[in-house]
This record gives sequence, C-alpha cells and structure tokens, in this order.
Amino acid sequence: MIKKFLKRSLISATIIYCGICILVYFAQEKIIFHPEKLDADYAFNINGDYQEFTLMTDDNEALNALLFKADSSKGVVIHYHGNSGNIAHWENRTSMYTDLGYDFFIMDYRGFGKSSGSIESETQLFEDAQLFYDTLLTYYDEANVIIEGYSVGSGIAAEIALNNKPKQLLLLAPYYGLKDLMRHTYPVLPTFLLKYPLATYERIPNIKVPITIFHGDEDQVIPFNSSERLSKLIKDGDSFIPLDGCGHNAVQSQEGYLEELFSYVCFYIN
Repeated sequence: MIKKFLKRSLISATIIYCGICILVYFAQEKIIFHPEKLDADYAFNINGDYQEFTLMTDDNEALNALLFKADSSKGVVIHYHGNSGNIAHWENRTSMYTDLGYDFFIMDYRGFGKSSGSIESETQLFEDAQLFYDTLLTYYDEANVIIEGYSVGSGIAAEIALNNKPKQLLLLAPYYGLKDLMRHTYPVLPTFLLKYPLATYERIPNIKVPITIFHGDEDQVIPFNSSERLSKLIKDGDSFIPLDGCGHNAVQSQEGYLEELFSYVCFYIN
C-alpha cells in the first residue's frame, strides 16, 4: 500500500514538474521581460534638444528610440536598458550625460514602449541592437561611441561591443550569464530550458575595447558575485568598480558610479 502510494506520488510529482518545465519554456519571455507599452501617438515630455527615431526591422517591426543632444557633443552613449519599463522613464534623466557634453541614445526592445512586435529569440535581440548601433554610425564616428548596458541590457551590450569597434564598454549590474542567474533564482529548473543564455562571460575575454564594470554590493536581483567573477575575465587596463551600499535599481544614482563614469568617459573621448 505504501509502495503504491509512493509510486503514485512520484508519478504525480514528475508530471507536475514536467508541466512546470514546459510552461516555463513557452512562457519565459513573460518571465524575463516586463515591458510597459506606450500609445503610438505618445508625446515624450522632454526638456532640451532630442530626436525621436523609428527604425524598421527586416521583418517589418517598428522599433522606437530617443537621441538626447548635448549643447556641444563630444560623442554619444548608446544605452541598452533593463528588462522592464520603457524609454519614457528616461525623459528627464539624461542630463548627467548631456551636461558633460555627451549625447545619449536609448532604444526600446520589441514590445516595449512604442516598439511593435515581441521578443522571440536571443538572435533577434542582438540583431535589433545592432540595427540601432548601425544607425548611430551614420551620425557619429565609431571612435566616439560608448556602449552602456544595464542589467539584462549588459549582455546585449557585450555582444555589440564584441562585434564592433566602439570607444569603450560600460556594464552596469551585469550577470555572469542568464543560465547562471537562472541557477541562482530557480535552482530546481534545468538550464537547458533557457532560450536566452546571454553568456556575458563568454564574450568578455574577447572584447578588445576598454571595459568598466559597475555593481552594487547590495544588489538583490543580480548577485554582486556575478561581477566579481566577470572581473577575473577582463584584460589588463579594464576596471571593476564596486559600489558600496548600492542595490540593483540605484546604480546610476550612486556618486561613485557617476564620478568614475565621467572620469573614464572623459579620459577616453576627449
């Protein structure tokens, strides 16, 4: 009787576990990405000089971006944002770049903000990110382009830096790889389910441009240890800047980040 009960329990648990795995596999875009949509006619509330872009992909999706202009541009920072929100959150947050003479370019992924479509694969993410990078090169010399990636966007930024020749790469609260983060967050699930490995650790050793990593030591979303491990893979001359007392969503408001960012950017662009 007990053996039959245990057997039935094991079978039931296996069926439930397999069902959860199937659900996670097909719903992982909803688990990873949390877009906030904007109406197509949404008018950005921006003080200062800016330009709005809508780029068409090869599969006829419209992707939205904003370029914030400095009074006298020394170069441009292209920012790949995190897994939630949209670029409207940056409407009046870019003065820390433009006040120092750097233009700031930020794109929305598919399904975010005014961008149409939905994210379906890692390759698609990289191709869309490259489309915006290529667009920037029609306005700027690549030697004056800085790539910045935050959270989920850090893996995208690393891919673009690997395959292009920007001035430098800035990684804010990066993960070692999403499979590694999955093991940390969902330890009972097999990592082969993940369609978005975003293996930053594989790219870092092969990136030729200068790299600076920033990470708060109180990050509860992406473990601080992720950047500690990445820092062991960077080349001589690259930097890892720990931010004391900083959580995941506060990286860019930290004095240590701003001071180090501006000194580093000014050094390489001027």
